[in-house]
Amino acid sequence: VVFNSSLWMYASWALIFWPWQAALLVGAGACFLAHKRYTRWDDRKYRTRARDRDALIIIAGALLWLILVPLGHFQGYVEGFPAIFYGVYCAFSMFERMIRMRVYGKTDTSPEDKDWALPVSRATWIGFVGSVVVGHWLAAFESPPLVESWNLGWQTKVAAVMVLAALALKYYGTYFLLKFSKKVDSPNIVVPFGPYRWVRHPIYGSSILLFSAFCLALRAYGSMALILAGCLFYYEQLVQREEELLLKHFGEEYGSYKRSVTKKYVPYLY
Repeated sequence: VVFNSSLWMYASWALIFWPWQAALLVGAGACFLAHKRYTRWDDRKYRTRARDRDALIIIAGALLWLILVPLGHFQGYVEGFPAIFYGVYCAFSMFERMIRMRVYGKTDTSPEDKDWALPVSRATWIGFVGSVVVGHWLAAFESPPLVESWNLGWQTKVAAVMVLAALALKYYGTYFLLKFSKKVDSPNIVVPFGPYRWVRHPIYGSSILLFSAFCLALRAYGSMALILAGCLFYYEQLVQREEELLLKHFGEEYGSYKRSVTKKYVPYLY
């Protein structure tokens, strides 16, 4: 029953009325709160009282337009497969906050350490975000009708494995980094535990796996290629700058780790 897409289609309220007004309202609210977070980031009172609530709304609104709106528009319904991926993306996006609460008892982050800043051009960042957003919308357009693809074919099974791997890499990559460091973006030791035994950058790899799984499940191979190109172009620049800082900070300790762990993102693959 779960994989009977005809049932979802004919039971879907989106076929009767796709709530563009609600989607626009949530999106506008997320944009407003994102701007407020950016302009009031140094306000300690705001960061301690409103930041968690605003973050939830921003994530929900952004993912609504990344997952549900394009699939609802091009495919005609959002229940079933689209709703599952929306939930997965929401959980994936909240892992760091959940782990901060588990490890530190709070979600607040420490002030940014400028010594660990990773200078990437704005054009590169915009290109990365653009490839992810456009790739998801193209995937919803490129995909055959979900009545054909929402089944237990090999693509769906492989995509499910990729999703589980992405969630594991993101969760445990963040957990071990936070457990043995002051914060994610400024480690104080080389962390050879958890997924770092197999890949040097599991958090970046988890995003690549999740985006690829979404496209594979939709049978949207062209969109997958676009997203992979954008991710690799962006992450390769981040990794280059990050590893230069790690080598400068930890010296031979990180050099030895880098030689022993040859994969960057996905265990046994790349």
